[in-house]
Amino acid sequence: MIDMTPTRVTAMDSHGARTSPTTHTTITTQHPRPLNREFYGAVRSRLGDTRERRTEVLSDFEGLALEISAGSAMIVRLLDGPQVVHMFALNNDDPDERYWAHETCLIEGFFLSRYSRLWGTMARFRPLLTILEDSVSTSPQGDSIDGKHHPAYGGAGTPAAWRRSGGGPGVLSVWEQFAQLLSGRGISRSLIKDEVCLFQKTRINPYARRLELLPPDCVAGDQVALYAELDVLVLLALSPYIDGVTQPSGRATSARPVSISIVDRIADPLGWPYPDVPYPDISLYLDANGSRSLAPGVTAARSSAR
Repeated sequence: MIDMTPTRVTAMDSHGARTSPTTHTTITTQHPRPLNREFYGAVRSRLGDTRERRTEVLSDFEGLALEISAGSAMIVRLLDGPQVVHMFALNNDDPDERYWAHETCLIEGFFLSRYSRLWGTMARFRPLLTILEDSVSTSPQGDSIDGKHHPAYGGAGTPAAWRRSGGGPGVLSVWEQFAQLLSGRGISRSLIKDEVCLFQKTRINPYARRLELLPPDCVAGDQVALYAELDVLVLLALSPYIDGVTQPSGRATSARPVSISIVDRIADPLGWPYPDVPYPDISLYLDANGSRSLAPGVTAARSSAR
């Protein structure tokens, strides 16, 4: 629930004289989203002592789909310098519950870092993944930091954008990589919306009202570790723009390799909702098999709406 409370503010002109009062709207959220830092701190401390039971190296533009069990973690590690990795997560048992970039941005901020949570869609509306570790260090520009890494929004990986920038037909765009992975599992491509852009450096230009991509500060060995809050399917795709700013030049495009490791179960997730957090009755939205679906069919909610 959003509380939009009008507030009357009396302003003064440059000479200190009072001017007509103006009304501003203060927007605050009434939906509590507590973060148990003690729990996640303990999970993070165990990460280095937990065995990496599976490691894949992604070095092409075919993408990779990985199933991660609740309580386990995934480590995405750069092997040969900056390479933007696009990531999209779904509930492995109910793909309609997927990463929700809009709400993640509102709750966690536009840039993700340690202990940021990646939120899923309605009606469950709960975290899918939580970032445990982020080793990327942003280099200061003069006396300030110009841009940050890991924006919550992607969406720049469409086929049209890649072709328009001069990209060749032999390289799959990020959207095409995701679509190929979903189709191989019988999941609709329509679920692809916005994704996380790991290792991409972005600056928000408030004057031009646009996002600007910058050369990233990450180096070989930098990594991002994510903890699975439930059984998730994670799609990973390497950007054909490599570091985010390299434009295609007509010649063959080669990705920089990235390793993805799955570690053993670290700890049981806290579950959602947390105590005292109100939560909807999900049974209204489930079919006879206990799954949600956008397909026409009878559910408790649809029956009651008739």
